[in-house]
Amino acid sequence: MLLRTAVLVVLLVGCSGSNGPKDSGIDATVDSGIDAPLDATLDAGRDAGRDGGRDAGPLDPDWVGLPGILDGCQIERAVAPETLARLEWTSCGEGCQRLVPDARWAWGAVADAGGHSEGRTMLLLAGRERREPDGPTVLLLFDVDSSTPLVAMRHQETEDRVVCAVNVMAFGQGHVAFPVIMVDFERGYEETWVFHGSVDEPEELEEPVLRIANDELPGLGNLLQRSFASATTAAFQVQPLGEMWIVEGGVLARRANRGS
Repeated sequence: MLLRTAVLVVLLVGCSGSNGPKDSGIDATVDSGIDAPLDATLDAGRDAGRDGGRDAGPLDPDWVGLPGILDGCQIERAVAPETLARLEWTSCGEGCQRLVPDARWAWGAVADAGGHSEGRTMLLLAGRERREPDGPTVLLLFDVDSSTPLVAMRHQETEDRVVCAVNVMAFGQGHVAFPVIMVDFERGYEETWVFHGSVDEPEELEEPVLRIANDELPGLGNLLQRSFASATTAAFQVQPLGEMWIVEGGVLARRANRGS
């Protein structure tokens, strides 16, 4: 149980910070979106079920399962992520923009995620819908200029002994990279899948570019954490092992010690 808790902390620890635009004042109010009272909105939709009324009609995000992921891991991608949310900003002084808490989502900015490259800035938010506090965790990668999400993933925990989650997304050179992690504590078994592709070509994110099997991983508790992305490369810090793992063309290379 302690190891499971540690893994969950690692996966969620970034949700109170931001690697987004430093001058935008995002940190000041993103967390208030998590802490805002939920009671007023919980009862209204709980009976409708997780998808009732929202995954249908003109604003349907069209959630689809990720192929190539181990059975039992409920991880889905939104085909139409732009329908899920829109960022709203308010002034917090000269040269400062603050993110307004959202009525639908209780979310927070993820530290060391997103990024700025070639004039585009991406902000990663993680959270749940207010009316579904026990619902799936959703990660939304927003284009700050358009205030709309370009990539959205969600995962739902189903068993205490298993953790299945999308970890930190990175942006660079128009591309995004992130790992999907599965840890089965009862069996002492884990797998990781690496996704890498263009944010403007969502079909590139439909399937993993690499599966890392249990016998290729360095042992329970070592996770692919902070991510980096370019047009050709996905890279991840693996902690507490202290290595950098680099994926190019579906091939994994490991770098350690000085210079990693």
